[in-house]
Amino acid sequence: MKIGVSSYSFQRLMTSGQLTQKQTIKAAKDLGFDGIEFSSIRPEEGYTEREYAKLLAEEAAAQEMPIINFCVPGDCVNRDPDEEITRLKGLVDIAEILGAPSMRHDVMPGYGRYRTFPEALPTLARVCREVTEYAQTKGIRTMVENHGRVFQGSARVEALIAAVNHPNFGLLLDMGNFLCADENPVEACGSVAHL
Repeated sequence: MKIGVSSYSFQRLMTSGQLTQKQTIKAAKDLGFDGIEFSSIRPEEGYTEREYAKLLAEEAAAQEMPIINFCVPGDCVNRDPDEEITRLKGLVDIAEILGAPSMRHDVMPGYGRYRTFPEALPTLARVCREVTEYAQTKGIRTMVENHGRVFQGSARVEALIAAVNHPNFGLLLDMGNFLCADENPVEACGSVAHL
């Protein structure tokens, strides 16, 4: 088994200025991790996101630390869906620069303009499908996590994955997040294991 870490785990050190995002790669290596996930890109001054992603990829290669995933925020309910598709496709391009084999994006931090999850589902599915179709052309798998208050329950996760209905789209499972939806993690994991 290999163990990876998210750059998010170094958030306090990055926020305080003790580490740059680039330095998290060596820190992860020194701590014995086998890979690193980047949670968004936090460019140092003077770099664009794309330039910094290239720098991160080069540093990861130099440290022999694979970039295992790229994790980004997403919001299909407050933003215009077409604009969100374009924005997320741009982040797929960043994942490609990083050399990440996968990208996790959020879908809904709240209900936004919708009153219910079933009402929002067709929009969520369309955004996720278009993004994953684009990502597939680059060899990158996309996924959602059971994360973000209104999207933590196993039934909602399963409904979205079924609605997207694409082999390149899946689930990044966080067992503990099911507790935030008042679900027993053992039962909830069992209900989404086939995804």
